[in-house]
Amino acid sequence: MPGTFGVRISPEARRGEGGENQVKAFFSDTFQWCIMSKDIDFGTDLWVMPVSDEGIPSFVVLGVQVKKGASYFRHPKKDEQGNVIGWWFGFDANHEASWTNGRIAHIVVLISNEGTMYWSKIESSQIDRSSRKPKILVYKDHVLEKTDEEEIYEFACSTYEKSAFNGVVWNGLKNIKNQDRIRLAMLAPRVIAPHVNKHIDNLKGHEALASLLYGNEYGLEWYWRAGSGSMADVAMQKGKRKDEAWASSDWCWKAAAAFYDYLDGQGGRLDELFSVAKSPEEQAASAVMQFAFDIDNNDWSAALQHIEAVMTYNLYPVDKAWLLVHESWAKLELGRKDEAISAGSNAVSLCLQNPDDITANGICGVAVRLLWQYDWIWGNVKSSGRQVDTAEVIQSSDNPIFWWLELGECGIAGNAVSNRWLHSIGEAEKTHSLRRRFISLILQTAFLGDRDAWKRYCCLQAENAYAQIEDDNEG
Repeated sequence: MPGTFGVRISPEARRGEGGENQVKAFFSDTFQWCIMSKDIDFGTDLWVMPVSDEGIPSFVVLGVQVKKGASYFRHPKKDEQGNVIGWWFGFDANHEASWTNGRIAHIVVLISNEGTMYWSKIESSQIDRSSRKPKILVYKDHVLEKTDEEEIYEFACSTYEKSAFNGVVWNGLKNIKNQDRIRLAMLAPRVIAPHVNKHIDNLKGHEALASLLYGNEYGLEWYWRAGSGSMADVAMQKGKRKDEAWASSDWCWKAAAAFYDYLDGQGGRLDELFSVAKSPEEQAASAVMQFAFDIDNNDWSAALQHIEAVMTYNLYPVDKAWLLVHESWAKLELGRKDEAISAGSNAVSLCLQNPDDITANGICGVAVRLLWQYDWIWGNVKSSGRQVDTAEVIQSSDNPIFWWLELGECGIAGNAVSNRWLHSIGEAEKTHSLRRRFISLILQTAFLGDRDAWKRYCCLQAENAYAQIEDDNEG
């Protein structure tokens, strides 16, 4: 434009932007896959999510490195007759480590000036290390076309490993990293809480917290009652033990005491948990807990403030993703949809970098589901209309919730858990136990950041309370 002055944008930068947009359009329009956010730069140009023919997202991600322009075709490989059979794509050792670490599969797409897209998988077995830099050969006859979708889909799924946790955990999960124990107790209490039928002589704080959230407050009571006799002694011992737990230097024991009071209708100690949190993981958990009670009071501004107050701390990546999901939820409720999308997509990116963390699977599933609700994910994903026999799932697993959460199917997880608990509680227990079960479910779904499941359990609890009122009136 004549007469216009300012910062120059190099031809290479313009070609890079155009190349990424071309590949985005191909994956979204031709493959009808989801294009993920790139708000956090992990050294990969694009993140795409395979979607099945029925429109069902795979919840695995493929990294795509895009390069456009003649400079990427300067190193051809020729056959004996001198014909070009492909081009060498070189990269540094840091990118090699990121692209071939076995967690997320990557491909490279080279785009000529004419717009032809050539692609290759980036695999350790295909890398040539005879030169100063590692390089991979992108073949001339490997043009990116619709017929490549199945091969690329299988490659994307090949490195994804799901958590192996399923069935009964009798002794609780061992060898937990200190930074993970609180989040695991709050989001996956099944794998932390000791089995309901197992007597524990030395209960740890995060095990006690998990027991309460898993609905096994009686196991904790038996632990606290040790050596007590009459009912008066039992009550005194229980109160004494709760006071001892609150006085503990272990934040998890404080949280267990606070939650026990909450279940008994006394919530004062919960307000103090945030102020006694010291480590980053305790502060993250406290913020999530405070969020749950803020939204129970319909105070979304306060909920967001408590989350954002901790976001600047030096958090473990999955804890950061955990807070981002809640930030996304709160901003949606406050009408800040664009910011909600950004927070949710950043949560997905962080979770995908930690596939070995079982809580990251659940957080990622919720984050993707939120983005799905925002109509942000590309493709006709929401119209699959898939039907699942929940009863069959319940019968085949003692704990279907986390299995479904790993697949991102939070609604199905909610149905499975509520049905299992409702049918396992005897009629005589319902008036006492069901309220506590619903509180546990409401808290777990709020802690996970699952907007729809939280609303569902709040409604079910209200319906149950109304039914009890009706029964009392009849009596």
